[in-house]
Amino acid sequence: MEFNISILCGNLSYSKRISNVLRKFNVNPYVFDNRHEFWRENLDKPSHLAFVFVDELVEQATFAENEFGWKPLHEHPSYQNLSMSFVFFSDRSNLPLMKTAFELFCFGSFVIEDEGLEKKVEGYLRKIELGQRLVKENRSLKVQLVEKERQINTLAQVGQQELREKDFNKELKRVTRIIQKETSNQEFFDGFAKVMDGWEEIESFAFVEPTLDGNKIVSPYFSGVKYKVLPSCFVGGKRCLGGIETLGTSLSYQMACDFFSKEFITLSLRLRPEDRAFAIVYIQAPKEFIEEFDWEQFSLNLSGFYSKSLVSKIAARISDDQYLSPWGFQSFLNSGEEALENFRFYLLDYSNLIEVAKRVSTSNFQWGTFEDHFKAALKARLNQVYKGVLFDDLGFVFVVNEEEAEEFEVVLSKLSKTFSYWRYFENPDLILAESLTPRLKVLRPHREFITRFIDNHSAEKIEKRKLRTSHFDKRILSNSGRPPALDV
Repeated sequence: MEFNISILCGNLSYSKRISNVLRKFNVNPYVFDNRHEFWRENLDKPSHLAFVFVDELVEQATFAENEFGWKPLHEHPSYQNLSMSFVFFSDRSNLPLMKTAFELFCFGSFVIEDEGLEKKVEGYLRKIELGQRLVKENRSLKVQLVEKERQINTLAQVGQQELREKDFNKELKRVTRIIQKETSNQEFFDGFAKVMDGWEEIESFAFVEPTLDGNKIVSPYFSGVKYKVLPSCFVGGKRCLGGIETLGTSLSYQMACDFFSKEFITLSLRLRPEDRAFAIVYIQAPKEFIEEFDWEQFSLNLSGFYSKSLVSKIAARISDDQYLSPWGFQSFLNSGEEALENFRFYLLDYSNLIEVAKRVSTSNFQWGTFEDHFKAALKARLNQVYKGVLFDDLGFVFVVNEEEAEEFEVVLSKLSKTFSYWRYFENPDLILAESLTPRLKVLRPHREFITRFIDNHSAEKIEKRKLRTSHFDKRILSNSGRPPALDV
């Protein structure tokens, strides 16, 4: 190990003697005969050990001249910060001066004429070597400690990250199960809003989709504490007929930016990555939650649930033999009174919907699409065998076995109240205040009663239509979609 050793002594013979001993241990000391040079040279690169002749410590020589003024030798910065140690020596003539050295911290002292000088110098060097070795080991241990702390912190962060990921994965699975359950038992939007309202991390959300004619991007109208209804965006030209295109996406995003005060994430619902989005969800949540949660997987799951609810878009069709024509229904009523007692007859009267569709002249109603979607939605919720017939000016009449009627009635009633009728209007903003929910009635299982009820209702409708102007009739005929048959 290399040492930086200095000798401060005005007697060159003493300095030479100590130097010769040091060289035996492969140490070449720096020799100084004045305190000024010694002070300066040991500022930037201090000696590990300095052999100082006690004459340098007497009162008249206590001060060393330097750029900071006159300072006592023991106030040297390197001595004060323990970078440099002193060994004091004297000869027999000034041995009493050693008393001054005893008042200072030092590695030791000796009389230069005494025997055993070599052993004493060797001992000092060993002390220095041991001290330097301990310093080096201490530095190494500090480096190792810092590295260990870094590794521990890294492992802790990794562990915390894994725990967070596990927690977020559990949260994803939990929410997915709830959404699947809620949307299968009721209209998708009502089930989705219920889940979002109960999700603690979600602060608010919005949902947009194109209208059936592809001319607008609208927010569905459904109840939800955290739900925000964004204004409709007109894109025109049926641009969004096959999904939301770039213009619609940009416009709805700008609307979301105006409505959400904090950071939010955009989820595009689509069946395949290359498809256009058939809906967009905007979710506002804490920043950490947005960054950590697996929104990609959540979006895929939500896309599946929503696309399943849009039965018409996944080719969900009702078999022809499940629904009867009005003439086929009359034939069924001719089966006999006893046979009819085994069935229950339900009328889903949507006269309100018909009246609103005719009255709102600037918002055409998609009758054909509505009929297909409602039939498909009912079929997706039921396992029972039932028959149905559509009277265009009245509504649906359903026939179900008496033993299965209670369950059928519950499902039909719930669907009729939660079904999104507004979706089939060209301008849904115009019918927000309207009552569109149909009335569910139970008909007596007698041929004469049912026939008379339907005939009376049809006669009443025909009488009312005689009062309408020809202008109104032309508007009904120009209505896109499927108009009620008696209007034609």
